[in-house]
Amino acid sequence: MVEHLVVVALTRTRRDLLVEVAEHVRAGGGAVTFVVGARGPWEPLPDGVATVELLPLEERHWSTPWLFADVQPWRVRLDQVLARGFDGLGRRLAPVAPALATQTRQAGWRHGILARQGRPGRRQRWFDSDAAVELRPWLFWRALRADRAALDSLATADLVVWGDQQSWPVAWHVARRAPKARVTGFFGAKDAVGR
Repeated sequence: MVEHLVVVALTRTRRDLLVEVAEHVRAGGGAVTFVVGARGPWEPLPDGVATVELLPLEERHWSTPWLFADVQPWRVRLDQVLARGFDGLGRRLAPVAPALATQTRQAGWRHGILARQGRPGRRQRWFDSDAAVELRPWLFWRALRADRAALDSLATADLVVWGDQQSWPVAWHVARRAPKARVTGFFGAKDAVGR
């Protein structure tokens, strides 16, 4: 008998099968938790099924603005330093060459302002890239790991089901946090592979 089933699925490719497994566990008195990108596309879920949504966790995680913001934080900081440096250089040059000092200050601040404009669409280009398919599940795991309450609720799992290939990294890490958990992956409507 399964006491706590954790279903990890980032796509809805096997939604009906996974919901059927969840209903079976709920009918037997077990607890079920779905770890999904967003709950909305998975509705309706059986009564009593808890969900952990990874998209809001990803939004709150420090890596999202650092890696995918339209402005590169390290570039802005560097440009601000350069702009201040040009301004300081301009102040030092002012007594000797007033015209050169003004040009230096203007060049420095212009450089800083241009850097703040960033590269619009960086996040969407990331989502559309081939690398995102491979790397984003690992970023989801990092975001989940940062949320202690969600992670602690998954630590009691005794069966972890990964519903699609993209959810494997998250399912693997969840299973490592739950020492008594078995891991099962569904590859088709009738096929199940356990480890």
